[in-house]
Amino acid sequence: GPVLPADLGLVQEFESTTALLRDPDRVKVTVTGPHTLAKLAFDEHYGDLRRLMFDIAKVLRENLRALEAAGCRHVQLDEVTLSGLGVLSGEVDAAVDAINLVFEGLSAFKWLHVCQGNYA
Repeated sequence: GPVLPADLGLVQEFESTTALLRDPDRVKVTVTGPHTLAKLAFDEHYGDLRRLMFDIAKVLRENLRALEAAGCRHVQLDEVTLSGLGVLSGEVDAAVDAINLVFEGLSAFKWLHVCQGNYA
């Protein structure tokens, strides 16, 4: 079926971590990005990577907004599959659009991690 709204537990993770720290403004919460999640998903519903990425991006965006509302000032998306083998033509542009959708409306400092090596 379609990707549905979901609480990813990021706020709880942030709150339990910052409770242990003197300076919670230095905490960065990292989540897997929409391209990587879509590439690694077993898709029996969409049959369209872009649509799947965008629905995942909407879930991530809502979770990052809740995280920001809880006081998180640094968020990072990990896109470990974006520069790897098997990235198809046009896929990068769609991934960039999905990443921008995730970050839309956030004032937190945004980080994006893209792996640059293939050591296989």
